[in-house]
Amino acid sequence: MMYGCKEMILYEYVITVGAYDYIDQSVYVGSGRGPMSDGRMKPDLIAPGVNVIGPKPGGGYTTYVGTSTAAAVTASAAVLLMQWAILQGNLPEMNTRIARNILIRGAARRRGAVYPNPIEGFGRLDLRNAISSI
Repeated sequence: MMYGCKEMILYEYVITVGAYDYIDQSVYVGSGRGPMSDGRMKPDLIAPGVNVIGPKPGGGYTTYVGTSTAAAVTASAAVLLMQWAILQGNLPEMNTRIARNILIRGAARRRGAVYPNPIEGFGRLDLRNAISSI
């Protein structure tokens, strides 16, 4: 499918996230793999998405599994990054393009692995490292 120039520009700002198990460090079996049909490497990074504890509807807590969970974890990290940058005045010019690049640059990478790759993208979400890399 061909996209117009405007769609391609917007498409580049989206963070594509895979999932991994933060307990044993294995990549979630249901996590999508790249590359895209047009050759672009995806996912951009992977985030915790297996056995993630979160609030349960009606009260209490439960565990969640899947790339939707990893996407929620990544969205939370992006919100914290934006808060640090804009609300706390550390990088007032922050926008979604810059945030995406910071999260990718700060991703944790395994020794000896080649990045980006079709399983982990640029690595594993690491907000602390991303902020310290600025």
